[in-house]
Amino acid sequence: MCESDRTSFKIGHPLKNFQFTIFLGIALVCFYLFGPHRVNRLDLLEAVEVNQEGKANYSNGLLENAKAGIVSAQVKLAGCYAEGRGVRVNRREAAKWYRAAAERGNVTAQCHLGRAYEKGWGLKKSELEAVEWYRKAAVQGDAYGQFLLGVAYECGVGVNRDYKQAVELYQMSADQRYVYAQCFLGSCYDEGIGVEKNEALAKMWYAEAAKRNPKQTVMILKTLRTGS
Repeated sequence: MCESDRTSFKIGHPLKNFQFTIFLGIALVCFYLFGPHRVNRLDLLEAVEVNQEGKANYSNGLLENAKAGIVSAQVKLAGCYAEGRGVRVNRREAAKWYRAAAERGNVTAQCHLGRAYEKGWGLKKSELEAVEWYRKAAVQGDAYGQFLLGVAYECGVGVNRDYKQAVELYQMSADQRYVYAQCFLGSCYDEGIGVEKNEALAKMWYAEAAKRNPKQTVMILKTLRTGS
């Protein structure tokens, strides 16, 4: 578990004023969040922003590079088909190119391929396959892969539900400053999921997320609390 010292905030210094604003905002969000209601984590993943290793628009050159076996081009091309960047959306083609890169060990592609299996995007839905691809990324130390595998364990997707394992994976991802994992870990401490309730640690992880991306943190926490 990461430890953090309490910070004394003093009005006057611009940086400390900024830190105080973040701290106050997160404290208010945490107050708003406290309560018995919680939503299914799986319903939140549609909004997760994923590294695309540099987004690109479709081009013949990109296609040729992907066909030549350049992994970064394969990931970018898959993203083009998945999101319709310069080409019509084609989830089957997206899954094909994510697989090409995933099989060569690319963690971003492994996570996307896992999501494709979980949702049935362009291939036959399989939660077991999804978890295997998340695990491949997670064991390579990828924060997003660790986070997705953590969600799978929390929700019982392709594995037996195991809250403690979920928390361990959220912790690994959060330690790499992945904002979603920091928020989910904070929520676990907030609600006693896989760990004993600990309001101080919940607030600490919410604050860590806010330091990384304040706007995204507020959005995630609001969604965790309200489901919208």
